[in-house]
Amino acid sequence: MPLKLEQRLWRLAQRAASVLYLDFTPDCSRLVHELIAAGVEQMEFEHVAERKDKIEKAEQNLERFVRKMAEESLRLGRLPKLDEQTFKAALKLCPLWPFCWE
Repeated sequence: MPLKLEQRLWRLAQRAASVLYLDFTPDCSRLVHELIAAGVEQMEFEHVAERKDKIEKAEQNLERFVRKMAEESLRLGRLPKLDEQTFKAALKLCPLWPFCWE
């Protein structure tokens, strides 16, 4: 399930970006993959990686994270790319279960 969940969340992140006509730079793509992997690991640790309600909450929070990246990209005039700087700006949402705690 973990790999399948990671893939599901990655597709969701890509879709959330693409509906805004945005795309991840290679470095940002790596960071988002790492964020997702950390989230899935946290869900496994909490034994909730197969609970539908928790998966939906993770999806909502990931979409929120991508929207925050998009806002930052617009603010910085970096459209249509989501890059490392926009990723770091979205970390201001933390704590954001299950992805980040600080």
